[in-house]
Amino acid sequence: MKPESYLMQERRLLEHHVQAFFGRFETILHEALSPDVSADIGIIPPSKERSCHTLVSLGESSAAPNQEQGKSDSIQLLLFLPGDWNPDDRREEQYWPVRLLARLSAAAGCFREPPANGTILKTNSPAQENLPMSHALLLAPSCSPSKGSCCRLPEGKNVHFYQAVPLYPDEAEYGCTAGSEELLKRLNICNSILFPFRGDFLDCDEISQEEAEGLLLDDVSWHLESIQEKQLPADTLSACSHMAAWLHWFQKHKFLTPQLEEKLPDSCSSLREFILEQLNGQLLRSHFIQEVQDFADSYYSGENGPCFLSDLEDFAREYGHSADSDCAASCAAFPEEAYLFLPYNDDYINSISRIIEQRWTNWQRQNNRL
Repeated sequence: MKPESYLMQERRLLEHHVQAFFGRFETILHEALSPDVSADIGIIPPSKERSCHTLVSLGESSAAPNQEQGKSDSIQLLLFLPGDWNPDDRREEQYWPVRLLARLSAAAGCFREPPANGTILKTNSPAQENLPMSHALLLAPSCSPSKGSCCRLPEGKNVHFYQAVPLYPDEAEYGCTAGSEELLKRLNICNSILFPFRGDFLDCDEISQEEAEGLLLDDVSWHLESIQEKQLPADTLSACSHMAAWLHWFQKHKFLTPQLEEKLPDSCSSLREFILEQLNGQLLRSHFIQEVQDFADSYYSGENGPCFLSDLEDFAREYGHSADSDCAASCAAFPEEAYLFLPYNDDYINSISRIIEQRWTNWQRQNNRL
């Protein structure tokens, strides 16, 4: 299998379409699939309209197209990555999405006609040895009007664009059995963003979905939905900052379970990445020892008392009045999401810790724990 190839005029029209509907790419990477075949991958940086990176396949690097006789439809793929992804970092643990998209674009060459929305595409080789994502769920692009999903070329040829959501092999198997809609629910991520190094939900989910929903305190996907819907100037890590501050306070008081405690990084600076990579972007009631689970549940949900997220929003709005111009402007424009714009540093961690500490003291008094 190899990526689709295009005549020079067709390629110009294809690139113009991509830049008109998906964004202007600053870089085209040529990812080698074999000694004589490379896939072209355009990198569209984040913008005011879209806070994530967009990777788009553009076909094969070739001066002599080898299109199949009579084939009028071809497929190109989009893959979305968080705004904090660094396209200049060529370490394998950062660069693997480019390799994966190149392999997927080659595999998409097998389609004789546009696949149905929700089709699962398989490529023959994994992205990297310890991150074996080798499949993708194909969806209609979420970042463009419907007319952007098809580029019309001369002589009745059409290029169809799909959004690729990378999958682990067992997730793909689950999707084939349960259906793509059920798979998307179970992935529990924002469809337009791939979390680098996210866990396999079938490995992470040892309890039933009904039990998980009852234990779930927070999920980064809830905050990413706001970022995507409102095109906020915030990235994936920003959506985890408050969760990291929360986790730090419980760690400091030795309120985490031993199983979680032994996995935690030593530094607060990497807690957000830990939440994304090791906790699947979620905080669960079961992460905390039994003695504080009622407090964690009550304060996070705000049931019958103060609410952590409300306290966070109040703190963020107050901080926004004294912040630098960019942060202040964002906080003023989006007051309900002001917490997403705060800088993640020691001052932030300490401020959130003081808020939780006061609520913990009050909760103990009210429940005769002091």
